[in-house]
Amino acid sequence: MRTRIVLAGGLNCAQSLEWARRGFERAGCDVLYRASQEHVGKKKPFRVAVEAEIMEALKGGADMLYWWQAQNGARLEFLKELKARFPHVHLVSQSIDDPYLLLKRAPECLSGFDVAATCCIASKKWYEDREVKPLVIMPVVDRDFHGVAVAGADYECDISFEATNVYPKEQYPGVIASRGEMVEAVRDLGGLNLYGPWDKKSYGWGTEYAGDIERNRASYRGWIHWTIEPYVYAASRINLSSHVVVGSEAYGYLNMRTVHATASGGFVLCDRVAGIEEWFEEDKEIVLWGSLAELREKARWWLAHDKERQRVAAAGRVRSLKQFDNQRAAEQILKVCGLR
Repeated sequence: MRTRIVLAGGLNCAQSLEWARRGFERAGCDVLYRASQEHVGKKKPFRVAVEAEIMEALKGGADMLYWWQAQNGARLEFLKELKARFPHVHLVSQSIDDPYLLLKRAPECLSGFDVAATCCIASKKWYEDREVKPLVIMPVVDRDFHGVAVAGADYECDISFEATNVYPKEQYPGVIASRGEMVEAVRDLGGLNLYGPWDKKSYGWGTEYAGDIERNRASYRGWIHWTIEPYVYAASRINLSSHVVVGSEAYGYLNMRTVHATASGGFVLCDRVAGIEEWFEEDKEIVLWGSLAELREKARWWLAHDKERQRVAAAGRVRSLKQFDNQRAAEQILKVCGLR
């Protein structure tokens, strides 16, 4: 009999949640998706509606509830109720923001799960202290999506930065540099494309902490839908990446941008976040920087050396597609739950 999984999370099945779904299906599972959030304007009370739909899905028969970004909707009391009513169902959470999430918010709802798929090696202790079994799973990739992406002609540029926020540095005093400072350091080295939010509410590129606003406007290309991102990464000669937490608490952490960009065949120039060598070989699969001066110098050098840059991008793609493969991750989770 096929393993049955109820997949919960977000407003719709998108981004890394979609790749998780495809991974479980590749592993031979039946997957039923249920949103864990509601769109604004629905008449039903938010939590009652989503919890009722998840409950009904489990009543229909399931071996696992896999809740992506559970801190954005799960309640500890609800999880306890699920354990009482469905003791055979494995409750699994996945986060793609652990270092920030656990240090800044420490949502106790995560202690209600049996297994936590964490994107950070150092976060394992947080879960172990709460008797949740941690499993290090980075944001996953799909070999038939990221693995076949080619450069989109409309997105070709020398340097790009795709970011969901451009935070004020004081929010994360441990980072090497803010994203605005990164852009200012490399702006004059070639054609620059900026993707993501513009407004202040979202800490966007059009705000005072993102660098020169008028020059950002000339480089700004708007939001990029997640289905287009791989073609952007492949088209950029250099993809910038940085992590919102840098230090011992983030050891072994990778964000979704770094994983998806490398898997899409993009060359990534990334901050030297602690433990990144656990995942990539420096200067062979990814290139790292530890100061703004080093960022600028390396961006200049790699722009001038096409063959070497392409070789690093190709090797990084091979590494990412192998170790962050969604089927491989799904099978790890199934095994730790005793479902394989």
